[in-house]
Amino acid sequence: MNCLRCGANIGDGIGLCPACRAAAVGLSTAQSLPSKDDPKRSFPAAFGEFLQNIWQNPQLALNIAGGIFLLVFVFLFIEGAGLSSTAPADFKRAPGVLVPEEPLQTPTAHQPWSHEGWDFRPLAAFSIRARVLVRAHFTLAGGSDISPYDFTLGWGPMSDTAILKRMRFTHGYRMVFWNSDNWPISPQETIRHASNLHAIPASNKVARELAQVGVEDIVRFRGFLVEASRADGASWTSSTSREDDGDGACEVMWIEEVMVEK
Repeated sequence: MNCLRCGANIGDGIGLCPACRAAAVGLSTAQSLPSKDDPKRSFPAAFGEFLQNIWQNPQLALNIAGGIFLLVFVFLFIEGAGLSSTAPADFKRAPGVLVPEEPLQTPTAHQPWSHEGWDFRPLAAFSIRARVLVRAHFTLAGGSDISPYDFTLGWGPMSDTAILKRMRFTHGYRMVFWNSDNWPISPQETIRHASNLHAIPASNKVARELAQVGVEDIVRFRGFLVEASRADGASWTSSTSREDDGDGACEVMWIEEVMVEK
């Protein structure tokens, strides 16, 4: 191999010859430097050699930059998508309907308010008790500044382990997808008794409580279904129906009270 700086033959070594290494770290050629394979070689010398290699080899620099970009992209994709899933084996509670009651939605005269740079308009007062089927946490995805969690919730037949054991749930892009090889109830009944809820904590206390909520918990949330908008044009509008599915069917909920049954 040849020295990357002066072209001198350095045998099986990689990088710079001793003279060029000395010059790179500001030493005279009369001073001895550890060899590349010497475990006592100082970190500053090794790091300087590494930087010199990158400077002398643009392709190496591009490869390193490309690798870093790919790692960052994969991280952002996974985090931004909020990819998570719940397999049938995750449901361990005894069979039977654990939450027989339906969510309670009522009209409200509550006035709009602002919070964290967002404007909120209440669409309905809302209270729900349900079993947590999937939990997704966000720190970078859209809306994560006000809504760091999604909870896929089930009630009625969708709170029954005997039903859930025959289904699979996947969460991504702030939506939930479910499927089954042999549907225990109709897809329409599934839609009527399950929700993907974008949780907006009304306070730091509520945010801390939401952070403790996990799959299999029985939870009760109380607050409002809302329309949220921001000056830059970003907006979210909650569904106010338990019959819809697809884009726009998620509940966007301003949560003022959390109760958890482990």
